[in-house]
Amino acid sequence: MVSFNILGDCVSRDILNPLGGGVKVLQYHAFSSPISLFSPKGMIDIQLADFIGKNETISAFTKRCTMCDFNKSMLDFVFKKKSDYFILDILDARLKLMKQNEHIFTKNIFMQLDDFPHHLGLNKYEELNPFTDISEEQWEDSIDKLTEHIQRHYSPAQIIIPLHYGVKEYIKDSVLKKFVLWRKDYTNAFNPLVKKLFKRIINNLDGCHVIEFPDNVVADADHKWGLSPLHYNKIYYEYAAEAVKVILRSLSDHEEKGELEKLKSVCSERFEMLHTKEELNALKRKLTSCNSALEFAKAHAFDCYESKILEKWLILNKGKRIAVLKCQDVAGQILLKGLKKYGFNIIFSTSNSNFEKLTEEEMRLCKEADIVVSADIHSNILPEHDSVKVIRINELLENANQ
Repeated sequence: MVSFNILGDCVSRDILNPLGGGVKVLQYHAFSSPISLFSPKGMIDIQLADFIGKNETISAFTKRCTMCDFNKSMLDFVFKKKSDYFILDILDARLKLMKQNEHIFTKNIFMQLDDFPHHLGLNKYEELNPFTDISEEQWEDSIDKLTEHIQRHYSPAQIIIPLHYGVKEYIKDSVLKKFVLWRKDYTNAFNPLVKKLFKRIINNLDGCHVIEFPDNVVADADHKWGLSPLHYNKIYYEYAAEAVKVILRSLSDHEEKGELEKLKSVCSERFEMLHTKEELNALKRKLTSCNSALEFAKAHAFDCYESKILEKWLILNKGKRIAVLKCQDVAGQILLKGLKKYGFNIIFSTSNSNFEKLTEEEMRLCKEADIVVSADIHSNILPEHDSVKVIRINELLENANQ
């Protein structure tokens, strides 16, 4: 049984999970920025009992980490038990900080300030942005203090640094997607900072073990901790666990470096293949969609020639006002062109097919329309809202032909 102590985010903890019962985590602390680690204590300490009656959805782990960070007991906690190896990462440097006088604590992303006891007076604390309010000298000083403290307990040969960063894409339902803009902006802000801090740590801990971050890594929407640029696809954790196995073999520096480079190369290739697979799946879905639209166009090509079916439907509904949903697809564009060609009164058209996404004004126009058509030929589910009745474009033409 090999034991570990960990100071870092969930990634550093989760890379040990694939190793199963062969490893044991003695002490694990998260949610502490390096700036907070060496801050002086405040005037008041908090206890776990202070959280009783507060948000019960917050885990005991989160409360304990928050308490240790606020009380400045996190380093005592991490080094209380001696382990065989020590895992360190610096991703919590991305978190915001709260400061009053010289007391600084990390603003835990899983806790609101209302979750803290009111007697702490957190309304008097100033919020600090880690990217703009902390100087380079402060970061360097905190890293130097941290690495010096770690070396009092561990030699470089016992220290493992799993480099990792925020990613910009994720997989959901076998579809490769990009994170929303604010997520990408946040990732673009913290990646350069943690890269710089990792570099200083490795330089200070010369001889430590470094697990490099592979290329092409993506996140996973089905990750057990939820969707985040730091919650990766399982391929990454399998890779990092194998890297830990290599480190535990106590190879020579040259042999270890070679083995770790091979693992990184294989992992990068696996992620590249995953990218390719999902891109091909996306093309396949797009082709299927295009084929459906093409079949519709072939059956009802009233933009190319006079459609007797549509003409019959127009005669029956002459003078009525129409609203068209999902108008941006091929079927919708064909319908709009045909309706305009025959002088139909279109009072409203939208790319949306869901009433919940419409504005009040758009919904009012739908209610005023005599006929609301959905041009979404890929879904059998019609939108519903109040008394608005929707007819699918396929049914419109089928009914007109009867």
